[in-house]
Amino acid sequence: MKVLVVVDMQNDFIYGSLGSLLTQNVVDNVVAKVAEYKANGDVILYTRDTHYKDYLETPEGKKLPVPHCIHPSHGWMIPEDLYILNAPIIMKKTFGFTVKDIAEIAILSALAIVLDRVVRIPLGATGGSINASMIPLFIIALRHGWFKTL
Repeated sequence: MKVLVVVDMQNDFIYGSLGSLLTQNVVDNVVAKVAEYKANGDVILYTRDTHYKDYLETPEGKKLPVPHCIHPSHGWMIPEDLYILNAPIIMKKTFGFTVKDIAEIAILSALAIVLDRVVRIPLGATGGSINASMIPLFIIALRHGWFKTL
C-alpha cells in the first residue's frame, strides 16, 4: 500500500490570493495522481492550510501579509475535482509542520486505515464491533492537534 499526501491544494493557492498560472498548470497532474491512487486502493491524505479572521495579527500574517485560506472561505476549500470524499484532512494552522511531521502523520493515518480494514473486535450478541484504528488517530490528535474529514 502506498500513501499520497496532497499538500495545501486549496483554492487560494491555486486560483486565489496566492495562486498563479504555475499552480493552475499542475492541477490536472494532481487530479490524475489522486485518481491513480484511489483506483489502486492506496491511502490519500490532504493537508489544508487554515487561518482565521485575525490572520494579519499572527506571526505568519506579519511575515506574509496576504490573507489566504481563511476558514471557512471559498479560498480555504480544496477544489472538488481534487478531493476524494471522506479522505482525511490534516488541518495546518501555522508554519511549523515539518516534512518529518507530515511523514509521521501520513504513516499513522495509513496505519489507521489498515487497522480499520483488518482488525475488528466483536462486541456482544448484537453483532457490533470496534476496531483499533482510533489508536493512531489519537496519537496524531495528541501530537499535532485536531484531525478531521469533511
